[in-house]
Amino acid sequence: MEPTTIILLTFVIAYIQVGLLIAAFMFGSDHQAGNRMPSKEAVMGALILVFLWPVFLGVHFTVKD
Repeated sequence: MEPTTIILLTFVIAYIQVGLLIAAFMFGSDHQAGNRMPSKEAVMGALILVFLWPVFLGVHFTVKD
């Protein structure tokens, strides 16, 4: 793959990750409890996605080349 394509993909995925984190904070909040903090599950899910994506991408591209 071209290096520019990899860089572009990384930026696109970074935007998706930020969106997921924002969504977790907006829609994952515990409305029944009355607090605005997101549930631990939503935050953990978003963080796992954020940290696993670069690992997955790195493995995918190194194996492909």
